[in-house]
Amino acid sequence: MKSPGLLGHLATRLTSQSENLATEALCYVLQTSAAATAGFTAMLRKAADIPEELRFDTQASSDADAGIPDIVGYDAGGGTRVLLEAKFWAGLTKNQPVTYLERLPAVGDGVEGLLLVVTPSLRVDLVWAELHERCLAAGLQLGGASGFGEFRWIHVGGRVLGIISWRVMLEHLQDAATAGDDLVARANLGQIAGLCELMDAEAFIPLGPEELSGALPRRLVQYDGILSKVVDRLISDGTAKSKAANGTGLGRSAGTMWWGRSFAISGVTCLLSIDAQLWGYRRYTPFWLRIGYLQPSRTDRVLDRLNELQTDAERVVIVGKGDIFVAIDTPTGVEEATVVKSMVAQIVRIKDLLKPLDASGGPVMGAV
Repeated sequence: MKSPGLLGHLATRLTSQSENLATEALCYVLQTSAAATAGFTAMLRKAADIPEELRFDTQASSDADAGIPDIVGYDAGGGTRVLLEAKFWAGLTKNQPVTYLERLPAVGDGVEGLLLVVTPSLRVDLVWAELHERCLAAGLQLGGASGFGEFRWIHVGGRVLGIISWRVMLEHLQDAATAGDDLVARANLGQIAGLCELMDAEAFIPLGPEELSGALPRRLVQYDGILSKVVDRLISDGTAKSKAANGTGLGRSAGTMWWGRSFAISGVTCLLSIDAQLWGYRRYTPFWLRIGYLQPSRTDRVLDRLNELQTDAERVVIVGKGDIFVAIDTPTGVEEATVVKSMVAQIVRIKDLLKPLDASGGPVMGAV
């Protein structure tokens, strides 16, 4: 088995400090390697209009909610131009990203600032979607998105919000260090990469005592109850049918990391499920509607009808060989009846979007 390196070794023993280890190590490289720093700022300049020369420093805090970013990039005059927030598996704090964005200069000030969130590759899509949602909830205007894959950015209220994976960022810095013949920096970056690979591949996140209490299983039971109430409501009001087109009865199904109930809408067999994989890595909701469950896929036709939903990051997800899943979002801070009503309304909207296909003749997805 490949050794994760010194930092990776320490992280297995200091599980609560892995993000701090990576942050301090990265800042050390940016403070001691001109080649790596030049490569880093050149990469950031693809996203934002920032100076070629920046000075980086960490801002330590013992309070996770204190609103202090992990690394700050200052220009020659001491102005803050870059805020970097390093994540492995911790969630966003209440200050991220809105409070951080507000600390940066905007284009109207004659300069531009960048907030960059660094995450494991597996979390890029999920965190990017949550960053969008938080900005919209705060009333911030989003511009056009740029970049792709594991490095992307968007203008938000005159500032720039970006996300990048540890893997892509460290590969870029290692290339810059190599080009600058800075072997020490490359070795140090290799240590950080070893830690990040360990975090990316780590299948088990150490348990906290709160996870072993009865709260989690009770909540899962409640989720299952909500799912059943939503499907029952859809069938009782005529939105959905409990049988497929050929008369086959539809009901409960379960698989690896998911369970749910199937029904038919607009000539399509669907499955409303609680899906741990999609919930954990694609969008923050346990509920997912699989369109075309147990049917041959006609992905292109269905995606065309769901086009308006695809403007919302990670709302429509393609899995495997064309399986289509739509996230069914849940409001927070409200009673169960309001959650059920919201979810039913979202599925009714999806049915309406699929109706033209149903009316065009022939099966939407294929016969069950």
